[in-house]
Amino acid sequence: MRMESPAFVRNKEPIAQAMRLVMPTPAVVLELGSGPGQHACYLAKALGVARWYPSELSAERMDSIRGWRALERVEGLVAEPRVLDLLSERWWSSVKVEALNVIVAINVVHIVSWSGVCALLEGAGQLLSEGGVLYLYGPYRYQERALEPSNEAFDQSLRAQLPGAGNKVFEEIVAQASAHGLELLSDEAMPANNRSLSFRKG
Repeated sequence: MRMESPAFVRNKEPIAQAMRLVMPTPAVVLELGSGPGQHACYLAKALGVARWYPSELSAERMDSIRGWRALERVEGLVAEPRVLDLLSERWWSSVKVEALNVIVAINVVHIVSWSGVCALLEGAGQLLSEGGVLYLYGPYRYQERALEPSNEAFDQSLRAQLPGAGNKVFEEIVAQASAHGLELLSDEAMPANNRSLSFRKG
């Protein structure tokens, strides 16, 4: 059964535009936390990728990804979804994708715990080929400025619902990424006080 993301219509094209500026070609993409699968199907076509590998945890979302693949007729671009858990030990060791040069995580960082973010960044450093790009989309905190009121309310809601969730600190993400050979390429404003963060493996 196909599920829908309320934010998809609003952010799909801004995300595509941001990714076009930083993505290597031809792009082989691993998406972490693909959700319903709408971004995978739209972006794979819009960006002309060589192959897009979605991943998720729940069976319901895996079925939704399959549903969108079939509806959009993108089976040649978007692979069968795989199970990946950022909190499993060395999650990246199960990823067997040749020439992987892009990793994408849309609305993931603020949902998982900080240990999950660290595991994401470590895995990206391990998996990406030289010059590969990690793209992160979502809301973030910044040490030198107050969080926007809408993001403050969202952050409090997340923390009340999910242990470890909440808007992560931009500077801490950059420092942790650097420790795994990933250097910040860009930090761009996006709709609804979200940001696009791009990192390149040096």
